Amino acid sequence: MLGLAGAGGGMMQLVRTMALAACLGIAPAAAKAAILGSLQTISPAPGFSVEAFPALGSGLGSVQAPLDLVADAGCLPGDFTGFASGSVALIVRGTCAFLTKASLAANAGAVGVVFYNNTVGGVIPDLLQQFSFPVVAISQTDGLAFVSGIDRGTEYTVRLAVQEPQEVPEPLSAALLATGLLGLAAARRRPAPGAV
Repeated sequence: MLGLAGAGGGMMQLVRTMALAACLGIAPAAAKAAILGSLQTISPAPGFSVEAFPALGSGLGSVQAPLDLVADAGCLPGDFTGFASGSVALIVRGTCAFLTKASLAANAGAVGVVFYNNTVGGVIPDLLQQFSFPVVAISQTDGLAFVSGIDRGTEYTVRLAVQEPQEVPEPLSAALLATGLLGLAAARRRPAPGAV
């Protein structure tokens, strides 16, 4: 099953970014500037969300389009034979640079790109240049679930977005950060169940 990221996924990602920033000694105002990515299926119903990490160099904005699996590794123009122009390209990570894959997808008429990892763990692709459309990465598990669905004949329509988070007033961002860190500290102090 695809990893679900609930309705508040964007806010949770912002809170995680702020908590990480605090651990690294970055001020909350700088942490607010993090770019957010999202991937949601629109059809078939019911839709669901998948955790998505924006690529460095991704364009900002939102697109809604069919998800089209790119043949092979997406490293050669021939891998895009049969790709439906106006679709979001689903491409496996590996074999060649993200820049090559995203450029070939753009040449084939893609309106967005979703890379799925070829190994366990997350990845934030570096495109090495700015693109005009949204580009994100998802986990291997979520990517292979999409591939399996497409291989079974499922036609996905997705909403892919990369955007700057809504501006959070400074006192509220500090309060959110403090609340999250206090919650983490309290969780660490609680005795384990059955402990004395």
